[in-house]
Amino acid sequence: MALKSSFDYHPKANSPILYSPGVDPILQLDPNTFEDTIFDPENQNAFIVEFYADWCGYCRNFMPTYKEFARQVQRWGSVVKVAAINCADSFNTEVCCANGIQTIPTMKYFPRNTRNYTDGIKLTADSHSLVGDLKEELLGYVINDYNQNKYEDWPKFQYMEENGQANDLWTDIDSANFSVIVFEQNDTDATQLMMDLYPYKNQVDVKRAQDSSPLLKNLEINEYPYAVMYKKGEDKPVFMAP
Repeated sequence: MALKSSFDYHPKANSPILYSPGVDPILQLDPNTFEDTIFDPENQNAFIVEFYADWCGYCRNFMPTYKEFARQVQRWGSVVKVAAINCADSFNTEVCCANGIQTIPTMKYFPRNTRNYTDGIKLTADSHSLVGDLKEELLGYVINDYNQNKYEDWPKFQYMEENGQANDLWTDIDSANFSVIVFEQNDTDATQLMMDLYPYKNQVDVKRAQDSSPLLKNLEINEYPYAVMYKKGEDKPVFMAP
């Protein structure tokens, strides 16, 4: 019988864990749950997993950062969930070895369609990384995952067409009454806002546009990123801000 982890799940363990089930928005993994959680073909989200050791000083120092990171990206849960496993626990040795863990802490991104351990991608972020560093690197992997698979139930991360017009804002939008365009020069400028607002997709739609978009005409924008909000049925923006 499949056993998937949840935020309330207490892992089978012989050693202490650094994160609190039911308190920290971090899935606890162990051999009973790792494969059923990460490799489930029905998954609609990807995962980022920290492999740590409870006795490791670097891991303990990094713990508040990972907790805050998990808290800040909790709203991204329909796209990517945060998880962790204690590699110092002998019960978890086989899973950590299968993931090729040689240093701790190590973080890996598992794409939505992950089917085996080798699909995991090691992050360059380490115990010295800040929350912003983790978010930026994670977004890069999420965008790459989307570009390869174009998941219909993820945010539409592709840029608006170069010949787009204002009425294109409402293409493929069913219920949202507001649409935001983020004009950007950096690939992660708009994607973080898209992820933050995705839980409210029935109220607000977010699209990306490059700084060369013809939609910039008459908007007098000369700094990036820049957000422009439109209300359905109105031609002029109702809000503009960098």
